[in-house]
Amino acid sequence: MESLQAKFLVASPKLGDPNFFRTVVLMVQHDEEGAMGLVLTRPSDMTMKAVLSQIEASDETAPLPYDPDLPNMELPIFVGGPVPGPLIAVHDLLDYSESEVMPGLYVATQRATLHRLLESDATIRLFSGYSGWSAGQLEDELRLGGWLIYDATPQLVLSDPDSLWDTLVGRIGREILGLRGFERHLPDDPSVN
Repeated sequence: MESLQAKFLVASPKLGDPNFFRTVVLMVQHDEEGAMGLVLTRPSDMTMKAVLSQIEASDETAPLPYDPDLPNMELPIFVGGPVPGPLIAVHDLLDYSESEVMPGLYVATQRATLHRLLESDATIRLFSGYSGWSAGQLEDELRLGGWLIYDATPQLVLSDPDSLWDTLVGRIGREILGLRGFERHLPDDPSVN
């Protein structure tokens, strides 16, 4: 199977795992050893500022390393998946790239890089945890119809998380109908039917 890096996994109604109900996962890495992705549609109630404040309150020797008044400190932390891991930033600044997901979209996990990103004007998504699959596990879920695949773009990755699943399901449906010759009969707004 070809790599799904830089693709979206869009949860289908057949996917029974509650961790992934109505989710969109950005595939950050996929090879013969397994896969790693980040759920884009699960913002938490925690912000970067709140997380760092808790760390500071629990450890008096750990100074708050960032200016708490920076605009990026109010960004929500997304639940990237059920697997614990480091804080991960997905962003659009090549200068702060630790690895490239696709042109225009990068990942960072190093503390110094995260610090610079929070001080920058980058568009950022912050994730706690990730979604992981062992070798062959994701391929089995795909064969069972658990996921729909769609090409990711930086614009969609960084778009409104509340409407992303609906947007992609609509696009995938239109593409399927278009392949079957039905697209010319579909109105742009289905409510006019």
